[in-house]
Amino acid sequence: MPGRIKLIVITGPHRNQGYVFDQRAHCVAGRGPDCAVRLSGEVRDLQISRHHCLLNIDPPYVQVADLGSRNGTYVNGKRVEKCRNCTAGNQSLAGCAGAVLQDGDILTIGGSSFWVSITRDENREAENGGPARPEPPEGETPC
Repeated sequence: MPGRIKLIVITGPHRNQGYVFDQRAHCVAGRGPDCAVRLSGEVRDLQISRHHCLLNIDPPYVQVADLGSRNGTYVNGKRVEKCRNCTAGNQSLAGCAGAVLQDGDILTIGGSSFWVSITRDENREAENGGPARPEPPEGETPC
C-alpha cells in the first residue's frame, strides 16, 4: 500500500517549508550540511543538533529516533527516547525504541515543529500504470 509522507514546518524560522517522501528513505534531520531535512541559518536553529534525529520512512510508515540531541525530539509534546544504536552514519533503527508517527502528529525538533501528513494512496499506482513518483509541489523538498 504505497503512500506519501509530508512534513510541513509549522513553527520556527522555516515555517511553511515542506519535505515530501513517496518512497523508502532513511533521512537525518538537523543543522548539518549533510542532513536531508536541514534546518539551519537562524539563531533559533541553534537548539537543533547537527545530527538531531533519524527518520525511517517507508510510506505510509514513518518512525523517528533521537540521535542523542541536546534538546530532544518530541512527538505531540512527549520526548522520544534516544536511540543508543543510531548515528548519522548508521541509519538503521533496528532494536531502537523510537516513535512511530501517525497522520496529524506534531514532530518537534529544537525550535521548529512539523505537522505530519500521512496519506495512503492505494489507487495511485493503478491509475498511473506503475509506481508513483510525482514531482513535489513548490516549496517541498524530496529526500
